[in-house]
Amino acid sequence: MIKIKSAPGRVFSWVMCVLAVCGMSGYSADAGKAPGLVFNVRAHGAKGDGVADDSAAIRAAITAAVKAGPGAVVVLDAGRYRVSSSSKDGRAPCFDIHRANGVTIRGEVGKTELISTSPAAGVFSFRHCANVSLKGVTVDYDPLPFTQGSVTAVDVTNGTFNMTVDDGFPLLSEPWFFVPDLRKVPMSRSLWGVVFDRAKKQFKEGSGSANVIESFSPLGGRAWRVGLYHKGSAKPMAPGDAFVVPARLGTVAAFMDCNGATAEDVTIYMAPGLCVLFLSCEGELVARRVIVRPRPGTTRLISATADGVHCQRNRKGPLLENCRFEGMVDDGMNTYDVVKMVTEVISPTELRLHHTLSMRAGDRIQVMDPKTGLVRGEATLVSVADKGRITLDHPIPGVRTSKDILDGITSMTNHLDADVVFNLSTCGAGYVVRNNYFGNFRGRGLILKGVNGLIESNVFERTSGPGIVIQNEPTWPEGPVPRDVTIRGNRFNGVGLDGGSRHYGAIVVSASGLKGGSPDQPVKNIRIENNVIIDPPAIGMFIRSCAGVRLAGNKIESDGARAFPSSAGIVLADCSGVTVEGLVIADKRPKTRCGIEVDSSVAHGAAGIVMSGMDIKLSSGKPAVLDRRVPAKPAEVKK
Repeated sequence: MIKIKSAPGRVFSWVMCVLAVCGMSGYSADAGKAPGLVFNVRAHGAKGDGVADDSAAIRAAITAAVKAGPGAVVVLDAGRYRVSSSSKDGRAPCFDIHRANGVTIRGEVGKTELISTSPAAGVFSFRHCANVSLKGVTVDYDPLPFTQGSVTAVDVTNGTFNMTVDDGFPLLSEPWFFVPDLRKVPMSRSLWGVVFDRAKKQFKEGSGSANVIESFSPLGGRAWRVGLYHKGSAKPMAPGDAFVVPARLGTVAAFMDCNGATAEDVTIYMAPGLCVLFLSCEGELVARRVIVRPRPGTTRLISATADGVHCQRNRKGPLLENCRFEGMVDDGMNTYDVVKMVTEVISPTELRLHHTLSMRAGDRIQVMDPKTGLVRGEATLVSVADKGRITLDHPIPGVRTSKDILDGITSMTNHLDADVVFNLSTCGAGYVVRNNYFGNFRGRGLILKGVNGLIESNVFERTSGPGIVIQNEPTWPEGPVPRDVTIRGNRFNGVGLDGGSRHYGAIVVSASGLKGGSPDQPVKNIRIENNVIIDPPAIGMFIRSCAGVRLAGNKIESDGARAFPSSAGIVLADCSGVTVEGLVIADKRPKTRCGIEVDSSVAHGAAGIVMSGMDIKLSSGKPAVLDRRVPAKPAEVKK
């Protein structure tokens, strides 16, 4: 018996700074390069035959390119290159690239493949580099850093089930699935699994987003009994379902503390954690034509054990375009700044924080109360000193602290008593997400906390969570409260499949505290235009704690196939300055309560919401607009 004591909660830590990175595209672009700037891995001994371990040869070529400097290209021509971790324990990335300047690692698109034999390690890690690129490579793993099997029996009362691991997949006895007493390790290392509809090869609708595992024991052969931390997690399961257990251990392509980084024409069939990581970077950050999907011709149900693109503490948001993300067991893209807790109020303009990672004089910060979600104010940093001391250009009234600072932030078991600070200058401001596909994975399509963002012309299908979430996460904790975001020309189809998200929105825009929505409408200047939402969860769009929202030319359609106890096209709560223009709703769900629900917390009259040019058809016979404000003052509708 292998006993694992797990803590409930989200299974990906904001402190995760995983390592790794990937190759490049066809090398005709190198024809004009001086011979001294082109470093072919075969010249350093690589075979590319899919048998020999080519790690040492590739490392030698990279070392030579880094030494040569700007313009250097590492060439991996057509072939299958087996690679492995650079450390004896098998956890360090295969290629740790440090202080490279203007270096490109380039393969032939569709013809250059790297196969890692180290399931606990990432592949490429760029650290403290400038203007580096990874192009034209495919990445896979053998052995795989996850397993999957068929559910053969379910005991709902005891919260256990039996599963038989599929042939060709690792058993749960492999070391990368072993987790010691989870009370002593970060939550990101808890073991958990996801339920799939085997026939559809999709996340099973209505099942839990992440089923935390408490124990597992062998039953003989490839059969195992699995115990769940929350017994109720077994209720949606049935014999014949598939169950996937991921191990989160490394990153395929990691760019950390870099100034300018690009991943282009990279295909990932398997990632033992994140696919692409931008951590504490600045300059131009680009992910273009990155394809993440389960390897064709296999029975694999997933492609990555964490996010598609993960962005933390970046001074500029990435350009994500023409990519395809399928089969991950976490979000398509996440961008945010990490929380800094206030440990001391020294003076009206001086605070002490529990850390000042990536903070500089001149940065703009946001101070908020995590319990209520109240944003106390913003200020500019005059100075950042030792021991977490910062000086503001003006006072922010009401800032408070607590004695339970570090316990609350490290264990995540206590609600945060102290106010928290987010750096608006390192939240990935200015991100652009354009012409991408996000579908068939466990997670949200996008979960973005940055400011000044553009999300346009993307497709979101069958994600377990909402398609787009623009919201801070105080319980995780990630922020800041976002603002100034445009969402336009996107298409959503059947998103929001997990047990919680089914009752939420395809698009969610909100500010939250630990106790609910923020009281001061800190999310500002949101434009949601010309989007099409087909077969939504219970709500098409959920908008809360916002000021200045324009909804124009959007369309929501439901044929009634996904029915809920109660549903609505759009729900507005605690908002002001909302404009709805040209909305079309065609909803055949029998229990849809309204086209637009205006909560009692929305401002009255034109100060709250103005609507015009709407075409709302509901088969339920319910009203187009359900105005819950008291005393009743109907929303202004322009003819």
